[in-house]
Amino acid sequence: MNLESDFLSFIKKNELFSKEHKLLLALSGGKDSVALFHLLKNTGFSFEVAHCNFQLRGEAADADEAFVKALCGDEIICHTVRFDTNMYAKSKAISIQMAARELRYAWFEEIRVTQGLDFILTAHHLNDRIETLLFNITKGTGPAGLKGMPLQTGYIKRPLLFCTLDAISAYLDAFKYVWREDSSNAETKYSRNRIRAKVIPALKEINPGLESTLEVNFARIEHLYDIFKGQLEEFEKQYSKNGFDIEYLQNLRGGMLLFEEYVKSFGFTFQQVEALFDGFKHGTAYFAGTHQIYVDRTQVKIEHVTSFINEQLLLGPGNYTIDNKTFSVSISKEKPSIKQLKNPKTIYLDNSKISWPLVLRKWANGDTFKPYGMKGNKLISDYLIDSKLDMVAKAKQLVLADQDKIIHLVGLRASEDTKIEAGSVSIVCIEIVQY
Repeated sequence: MNLESDFLSFIKKNELFSKEHKLLLALSGGKDSVALFHLLKNTGFSFEVAHCNFQLRGEAADADEAFVKALCGDEIICHTVRFDTNMYAKSKAISIQMAARELRYAWFEEIRVTQGLDFILTAHHLNDRIETLLFNITKGTGPAGLKGMPLQTGYIKRPLLFCTLDAISAYLDAFKYVWREDSSNAETKYSRNRIRAKVIPALKEINPGLESTLEVNFARIEHLYDIFKGQLEEFEKQYSKNGFDIEYLQNLRGGMLLFEEYVKSFGFTFQQVEALFDGFKHGTAYFAGTHQIYVDRTQVKIEHVTSFINEQLLLGPGNYTIDNKTFSVSISKEKPSIKQLKNPKTIYLDNSKISWPLVLRKWANGDTFKPYGMKGNKLISDYLIDSKLDMVAKAKQLVLADQDKIIHLVGLRASEDTKIEAGSVSIVCIEIVQY
């Protein structure tokens, strides 16, 4: 196998880029990216290098950075950056792997734009694509996930997806090219590493030619996905301002899969779509983020719910308007009457029992409060179920919270924690003027 000629053939066949383009190579210093570095250089492409030091492996990470700089020398422009990945992951409440991914791709795109480059190249190879396919299937995936890893995503190109890790190793050995080993690749605490170390070897016992077999299957999947995309485009044309016709969805072959693909970008799940297609019950609604799916008598509608509130701070007395909902806040020494306390459009709080500023927001899973007259806390989700609210009303339900706790379920129930008592001297009144 002549890797350099195969490399050029693969790029030309898939029209990835040409020698007129200016490229940015993501170079970690590992085996894969070093191989791509030499392939680009030996075949005459114009490129710059970007290296991320995520500061996760101490001296080893610094040594990787020094290696990349030395490899580029004075001939290849080398961009480097150091990220506090641990701090970023904590601030975003995401995994270290996800944090590193977000940081590097945002930085790569920044370099591409500021330096006037055309494409970003990563050194993902055929084995990476196989691992991704197995990972996607294990976690659950749609048609796009069966491709494992696409040849290109926006400005990102993957020109080594045809190449096995063994072929990369042989290329490096043949030319005695030096590269750096990342010890974290051997740690099986990461899902992909477990797939690499345990699952793929077991599959190769069944089929020693696993890589070749799956390379052919990926080509088939690419063609199947092209067919699916064409059907999806035709499907999307059927949506009007009135939504999708229920009869059309019921009679369309593969309708549930096409509908799932159409709505998944809004955050809807397969389980929601499956429940929808189980009868298309009139009045049923499903919610995800800022959108809802609503079943009318003959139509299924997908709506952007602009009236739903995210969060609003109440800093003190005054009027606050939130998406056509107006709340008037005042503080006085006058205690409310029993009749006033029962008015669902007025909230009364003991000012000495709350911590300003207050926050008015939609309820979230896991929220709890202590309903008036009860000793313990109750999940708001359970309270709403007990209240027999429909799905639309549940999605719109607001809570009022201070800096420590939820102090009112707006329009439904006061909190025991902030109730007015005989000794209360400062009373907060929040009137729902328009709701």
